[in-house]
Amino acid sequence: MNALTAMRRCRRRATRAIPGSAKELFAALRVATSDGVGITRESFGPGESLALDIIEQAARDYGLTTERDAGANLVVTLAGTEPDLPFVACGSHLDSVPQGGNFDGAAGVIAGLAVLAGLKRDGFRPAANAQNYLGCAAKESAWFGKAYLGSGALFGRLTPDDLAVSHAVTGRSLADCMRDVGADVDRIARGEAFAPA
Repeated sequence: MNALTAMRRCRRRATRAIPGSAKELFAALRVATSDGVGITRESFGPGESLALDIIEQAARDYGLTTERDAGANLVVTLAGTEPDLPFVACGSHLDSVPQGGNFDGAAGVIAGLAVLAGLKRDGFRPAANAQNYLGCAAKESAWFGKAYLGSGALFGRLTPDDLAVSHAVTGRSLADCMRDVGADVDRIARGEAFAPA
């Protein structure tokens, strides 16, 4: 089975039952990405994609706006009353090292989501947009030998040499793995920054 087919299957599983509480979200992530010893959410791979899908669907269920940016990062937004103001951001990552812990990264993601969902539930609208870069993709270095790949793409700091680096297990290039999950590799290779101003 190729990576794209695996991701599609993961996405179908992710949308079957979306949990509501933080405890349920952690449980859903654990069940979806358990490898029998720990959890494995490979950067720009099926495990990370499935985890991002679970969190994105939960955010939508809470009435928040979601999008994937050009680096395949998940951005969840609670719109402010003055969207031209500099935005407020929080968040973390959902990828992991092989056989990692369920809370590494996910705790920051779910905490940020809980804050935005609570504000939305209570009818509070901040002046500036409140954004949760909750799924900054590929923070862990275990898969490509370099950390912070999603945030590096976000700020235009990945080079063509970075994009040519091989996956530690499959040998596929970072560029190919990023394309598989919808990243705009051409923009990234040009060093374009796409973080909101």
